[in-house]
Amino acid sequence: MARLLKAAGSPYDPDAVEALIEGVLAGPAEIGTSWHVLVADPMPQQLAVCLEALRAAKLAEYHDGLSRDDFARLPRPERLARLRQELASRGLDGFIVPRADEHQGEYVPPRGQRLAWLTGFTGSAGLAIVLRDHAALFVDGRYTLQAAAQI
Repeated sequence: MARLLKAAGSPYDPDAVEALIEGVLAGPAEIGTSWHVLVADPMPQQLAVCLEALRAAKLAEYHDGLSRDDFARLPRPERLARLRQELASRGLDGFIVPRADEHQGEYVPPRGQRLAWLTGFTGSAGLAIVLRDHAALFVDGRYTLQAAAQI
């Protein structure tokens, strides 16, 4: 890949391309191959094939933390405990975990699903407040039953 990147005049090395692909995987699937222009423009066909093969390989091992298997590997209580450990290490008393991502956008990509990652709640309106000894989930009234079932 290094040879192909260099030949295409790309500013990226293979490690940087892998990091870029990890970001691509966290975004919406609809972007397709539009990210290729970040690597090289114009995009040589051989490099495009290589990028897509690497993306497919990374996708096969990608975990967004939201699947049943991901929750089995790192259960909610452990996720909450880790957040509390981080709060303690930073000298914080609590943390608000919103449904929104850092851009307050309507579409929250998988990497921004903080509330779902922590609680398992996937509704479109809610937030959690985590303190040292207590935690609470607040949801829109439409999601009362869903929240109870998911957490």
